[in-house]
Amino acid sequence: MKEIAFNCSQTEKHGFGHFFRCLNLAKHISNKMNCNITFFGEFSPFALKVLNKLSFTNIISDSPLPIGLNIKDYDILITDRYDINQSYLDLLADKKEIKKIFIDDFNVLDFTNQDLIINFRVGASEFNYTSKDYALGPEYFIYTPVLSEIRLNYKFRNNIKSVLIYGTSTNQSNSLFLDIPKYLIGNYNDIEVVHLTDKVIDFHHNRYRAISLTNNIEKHFETADIIINGGGLIKYEAAFCGIPSATLSTTEEQHEDTILLQKENLLYNLGCQTDITTIDLEKKLNYFIEDSSLRELIHKKGRKIFTPKSISNLINKINEV
Repeated sequence: MKEIAFNCSQTEKHGFGHFFRCLNLAKHISNKMNCNITFFGEFSPFALKVLNKLSFTNIISDSPLPIGLNIKDYDILITDRYDINQSYLDLLADKKEIKKIFIDDFNVLDFTNQDLIINFRVGASEFNYTSKDYALGPEYFIYTPVLSEIRLNYKFRNNIKSVLIYGTSTNQSNSLFLDIPKYLIGNYNDIEVVHLTDKVIDFHHNRYRAISLTNNIEKHFETADIIINGGGLIKYEAAFCGIPSATLSTTEEQHEDTILLQKENLLYNLGCQTDITTIDLEKKLNYFIEDSSLRELIHKKGRKIFTPKSISNLINKINEV
């Protein structure tokens, strides 16, 4: 039986993205491989509840370094966090007794002597990684298992009745993003809005529901005609399901990624929260909602580029390490 450790964190500082990528992969691995899974890092009460429900072991540490993790006890270490540096990679480079896998985004570190790099971002196949092996591009997309059924059942609709809105788990969305529900309700008489947020919003309407974040936010995909998001993992999940999405990116880094996805017709780019005006945002929202041909193109392209085979592709790569 293989022992597999994930080094990631989920706190208000770290957000959900890295944790959920690891969690989604861990779910698939536990279903397809004979293994024990351990999560190492900082975890909020929410994250600990999720890990305990899935019977994944957790080791708490506030250091990105695997201090307190006896590497010799594990066959594979999978790291996915933004706060590691070259020293972390150099520390692991000589650890021949364990296979070292990284889930990466931007290829800014030297991954020489690391065993496998996973980067499922659109355009990642153009990155020149120096690792021993790599799994690059959407054909290795990590999705949570429940999305397979949602993808199967989703039907594109020309007329929008239900909008799902989700910004960021770190509550970094600015007032422009947070005002989107009010704008949609006020300007479209037949649209209902479900808003996933832990931030208190001073807005009440019979067609608006604010719902606290849970470990199964994907269930709200089932009734959404479109998804408006803040630029994180959810824009990839929407594309996988074939649900047309529009992204108002929270950060410049996310916006760079969003621009790449728009070029491939995988989403509609609303801009970046740091430099867009209310007038421009409203114009873009109207265009996205009212142009059914654009949304249908996004729907079809997402289902073409992202497929359920990506998980088996990735697990095959991991087994070859």
